[in-house]
This record gives sequence, C-alpha cells and structure tokens, in this order.
Amino acid sequence: MGRAYGCEAFGSFSTGDLLIIARTRRSMDDDDIYGGLDAAASSAETAGLREQLAAAEAERDALRADAGAATAESARLREANETLERNISVLFNTAKAEIARKDREIERLEAARDRR
Repeated sequence: MGRAYGCEAFGSFSTGDLLIIARTRRSMDDDDIYGGLDAAASSAETAGLREQLAAAEAERDALRADAGAATAESARLREANETLERNISVLFNTAKAEIARKDREIERLEAARDRR
C-alpha cells in the first residue's frame, strides 16, 4: 500500500493515484486537438470576425447615441405637452368664467331695463 496524501479540495489519495493522474496528464498533453486546423485560414477568419465586431460595436455606439438623443427629445416634448395642456386648461376655465361673468352682466342689465 502506498503512502496516503490529502487536501481539502480533492480529499485523500495514494501514491498509486498520483501515478494514474500523472499518466493521464501526460497522455492529454500528447494529444494535439488543434493539429488539423489551418493557421492561415484561421487568421483570416479571425481578422474578418474582428472587423465585423468593430463594425457592430460602432453601430451599437451610434444606436446608443441615437437612443440618448431620442430620450432627451422625448423628455423635452413631454414637458412641452404638459405645459400646453396646463395652458389650454387655464384658457378654457378663463373663457368659462368670462362667459359666466358676461351672462350675469347681461341679466343685470336686462333686469335694470325691465324696472324702468
């Protein structure tokens, strides 16, 4: 039986386990999983993708700027609309009050005429 080792992350293991881990690691290093890739084609594709990324980022930035301008314009128009609504309401109420005042004045003048 081999000597036992341990750590909190992996628990306990023996020297036999270490040999298996070392062999597995060595066989993984021997496998070249990227051996079949053509580096030149990959570089050209990467460059093309980088260009697409740069274009997409530029478009995103332009759209964000447009969205910011549209948001500011929307806020300005909302405030102008609220002001106009308040003003038309005040104007309408003033017109109603003026009509009521003139109706009272007409009634007073007609009553004065009828008394004569």
